[in-house]
Amino acid sequence: MGQGKKYDKAFKEQGVLRIMAEESTDSEAAKEIGVHDTTVRDWVKVYKQDELYWRLRCRKCNRNLTCAAA
Repeated sequence: MGQGKKYDKAFKEQGVLRIMAEESTDSEAAKEIGVHDTTVRDWVKVYKQDELYWRLRCRKCNRNLTCAAA
């Protein structure tokens, strides 16, 4: 099988942030940036997992401090 295209973080964030802000649906965001909608959905899943990881980590390590990673 061939390797897929590689997109940089800033490019991925364009689509993900539009979806997270509810400015676009998965399909709309994918069309706007020229990728398959499944690709954008995968990016959103990764983003949400990463965001959850940092929230949990910050609560655990810095209970009463604001986190610089957030």
